[in-house]
Amino acid sequence: MIIFESLCDMVIVGEAGNGHEALAQAESLKPDVIIMDIAMPELNGIEATRLMRV
Repeated sequence: MIIFESLCDMVIVGEAGNGHEALAQAESLKPDVIIMDIAMPELNGIEATRLMRV
């Protein structure tokens, strides 16, 4: 995560260990940008992203 913060003017506001956590954090934090891992446990990043878009 340090890489993103050092390369540009970004602030990391959350991290998730699985797709369900990512959905919850996206809902509560409402970030401008979300970087997802497609191989997340429980609910993969692709499915979590589809659900975020609805």
